[in-house]
Amino acid sequence: MLEFTDNHVGRAIVVALKGKVDNLSADLFDAHCRQLLGDGEQSFVFDCTELAYLSSAGLRVVLKLAKDIAPKGKIAFAAMNETVKEIFAVSGFGEMFRCYPTLEGAVQEGL
Repeated sequence: MLEFTDNHVGRAIVVALKGKVDNLSADLFDAHCRQLLGDGEQSFVFDCTELAYLSSAGLRVVLKLAKDIAPKGKIAFAAMNETVKEIFAVSGFGEMFRCYPTLEGAVQEGL
């Protein structure tokens, strides 16, 4: 099961992810991101404090979102656990997106 909690912090929408983004929940994740885009959001911080897992289907959603908001929008990830950090390292996403150890760090960077 995947749950979202959204909060505006500065210019960014902080999306707290709880659960797993896998093949079963990637469409829900995509729909949520599309809704936020439709509402005019351009800067996203994904709070991964309670994100247990992110599959390749979830990574595709992130990549699609990045393409849709380029070149003005921003995406950052915060508070990833070791499993999610490893997925980002192996996939190369850690080089493509800003990753912060804490949510506060991401927010302080002005996203």
